[in-house]
Amino acid sequence: MSDERPPASKAVATVVNRRPGRRRLLPKLLLACTVGLVTLKIADVAVGVFTGTQQRHRLRLAPRAELRHQSKEFDYVFRTNRLGLRGPEISFTKPAKTYRIAILGDSFIAGYGVAEEHLLTGLLQQQLQESAKKTRPNIEVVNVGRVGTSTIRELDLYESLGRRFQPDVVILAYYLGNDLAEVVQEQTDDELARWSPPGRLRGLTYRCFPNLYLELAMIRQSQRQLREFTHRDESEIAADIRQEALARQRNPDDAAQRFESLPPEIRHDVATGVLSEQRVVDSCIEPDRLLRALDPSDADFERSWSRTQTHLDKLQSAVARDGAQLVLVLIPAPFQLDRQSLEFHRQLGYEVREAWLTEPVRTAQALSDWSRDHDIPCLDLTDELRKSEKPLYFIEDVHFNPEGNHLAAMLISQFLLSRKLCP
Repeated sequence: MSDERPPASKAVATVVNRRPGRRRLLPKLLLACTVGLVTLKIADVAVGVFTGTQQRHRLRLAPRAELRHQSKEFDYVFRTNRLGLRGPEISFTKPAKTYRIAILGDSFIAGYGVAEEHLLTGLLQQQLQESAKKTRPNIEVVNVGRVGTSTIRELDLYESLGRRFQPDVVILAYYLGNDLAEVVQEQTDDELARWSPPGRLRGLTYRCFPNLYLELAMIRQSQRQLREFTHRDESEIAADIRQEALARQRNPDDAAQRFESLPPEIRHDVATGVLSEQRVVDSCIEPDRLLRALDPSDADFERSWSRTQTHLDKLQSAVARDGAQLVLVLIPAPFQLDRQSLEFHRQLGYEVREAWLTEPVRTAQALSDWSRDHDIPCLDLTDELRKSEKPLYFIEDVHFNPEGNHLAAMLISQFLLSRKLCP
């Protein structure tokens, strides 16, 4: 008989011999994971410190950007300076005998739709310099506008950038067409501190590596903006609308259905990039958006106006502490002046009112009352712009065309000079 053990015994011996190797492998894996996580955390902290991720994400400005915008209504290059603002490079240090005006606002001030030579801020500077030839001060108008913002972020823009220019006057340009609706979408500093993305995994990732998470979010946002004027399939646009509806806590099926019900020519224009996708995203998700901006119900007004008023008060205090004068300028929406614009927005699916073409709106009255109560000079451009016989806005895009920027700059210049707010 042979003394050789059966094969089964060999198998058992083999398993027994492998177990110590597995036990040695587990600590190595745990160590590798720990080192990897620690490395990521160090990278996260370093990115936050050296690139200022939190502030960059909050301000959402793209330094030295150069992007061509094309539509049926305009064709120009949107350029920004080293700070991510439109207009020329201006030093934070104010030269001697220089009078500075900083203008805060949204895409109307950023000059969406027009090239540099038609920027409202540049035109205003030219007009004020012409009128100041006798007193000979050097007048500079600084553009502190950002596309897609409201009073909350405009306060941040002033505190982070605007005040550093040492302005003598700070103008807040308030767009009546959406600022009151957008103020409930942007988060206050307290809300940002408590914010976490939806989903357990995303929430955990953000808590562990907030700066890396926000950097990736900014990259995704830039990629989405680059798609704005490109050819896309309608199914992709519908998917974007569904995703954004979920983010705004609206019914995605209803929003997608509204997109499918839009006139074929509008869907085609969005798909081919000649109409901004954002125009239909908002109308499909929030058809009541214009009502909430201009003539909100009591419940909507209480919610949005309290946030607006709080940040107007903070801005006034900040400007006063810096020794400057705050001025409020109200920019009407095109559908308050032009029936063609009103009808186009009705086609997009928005709820609109005929009275907007002739009557005051609730938001303008609230801002006027706030200005009077706080002794803040306030210019409502609505009535003067209604007198113009020339088109002042891009109908489909809603922003000022070159003529609109020129007229608005002239009216603001006259207001500042008449109130002795500029030498």
